[in-house]
Amino acid sequence: MPSMLEDSLARIAERDSKLKAWCAVTSKTSLNAAPALEFQNSYLRDFSVGVKDIVDIAGFPTRCGSAVFDAAPNAIIDAACVVLMRNAGAVIVGKTVTTELATFVPSPTHNPHNREHTPGGSSAGSAAAVADEHVRIAIGTQTAGSVIRPAAYCGVFGFKPSFDVAPRIGVKVQSESLDTVGVFARSLQDCAAWLSAMLNAEVNTNSNHGPLKIAVITNLLEHASTDMRDALGQASDALNAAGHHVSQLSLPAPLDEMHEHQRVIQNYESARAYTAERTTHAAKLDATLAQTLNENAKIPRAQYIESMRAAETARRFADGLFRQYDVWLMPSAMGAAPHGLTSTGDPLFNRLASVLHTPAINIPSFKDGKGMPLGLQLIGARYEDEKLLQMAETISAILSPKN
Repeated sequence: MPSMLEDSLARIAERDSKLKAWCAVTSKTSLNAAPALEFQNSYLRDFSVGVKDIVDIAGFPTRCGSAVFDAAPNAIIDAACVVLMRNAGAVIVGKTVTTELATFVPSPTHNPHNREHTPGGSSAGSAAAVADEHVRIAIGTQTAGSVIRPAAYCGVFGFKPSFDVAPRIGVKVQSESLDTVGVFARSLQDCAAWLSAMLNAEVNTNSNHGPLKIAVITNLLEHASTDMRDALGQASDALNAAGHHVSQLSLPAPLDEMHEHQRVIQNYESARAYTAERTTHAAKLDATLAQTLNENAKIPRAQYIESMRAAETARRFADGLFRQYDVWLMPSAMGAAPHGLTSTGDPLFNRLASVLHTPAINIPSFKDGKGMPLGLQLIGARYEDEKLLQMAETISAILSPKN
């Protein structure tokens, strides 16, 4: 058994009784070999990995954080993204805690910076496990804000690639138009290594770009905390001082209402995806979740189609806007992680990148007055994932003294 697996298991045994980031871990006798695929690579060699428990791992049940799946049998095969990670040399440590059905129902996981605060959701365990150094990377999923927001709350990098860059076969579906597999890491280089494994092609963060044209998105800033607005202002000043071209941008129609259209699409599709759970197995669901899903099932199809068409128009508009700007900068969340475990926080600032299918990354650059992490979000053009990682490396290096 690789020593990195031993190290991860020891760290988990020492610390997870209080953090509660894991729902299942491997054993010393578990098989953890790469599959016999035609193309082998070593992008993730010596990487220990946590996997959100809506993603299949052969030999483990996929319980999705829900009593509905308490008796679920072990998965027979790995999800495609897990196969690709094994193929790149990764060692899979186990399953990280998810909120119920990857929704807003809080999980038992605590924030490693202060256990009285939420780690966010729905990829709660993945973010916390990376922040507390149980594993080198962990994968999560984002439909609204379930990678970027918990990454921000837990003070790690969280990378949501462009839609469909990472395969979703073997991942529990919530929204077929929005669900995206992403990664949590403590460095941008590790994010790039994971993306290399997904693409079976080397991705690097070395940037040869000149001064960047950075748009600070001002939409919805009235919902950000004072500390978050201050952090955004300090970041803008630092980037300007470093020679980049930073300007404020209020996104016009059709982009300015995309957070509402994202909500409609997610709610409509999740009610359909969870039809069996909310009908046949409703008694085993969180009561509020069951009620919410049933309400979402009443969304008229005409409203859903309107939002889908608006999203298609907005994506084309955003493609054009990215010819004027290299990257957008905005908060990763309203502020630091909320106190208590009764809420996973609000994904308001994450819905835009999710519905536009653009890559986004959390930069863990600042802290609030109580020492809790504050994250800033970079959004790049669709399918320009490698370029976004390169720009993030440049920007993070400028902002790192603020850590």
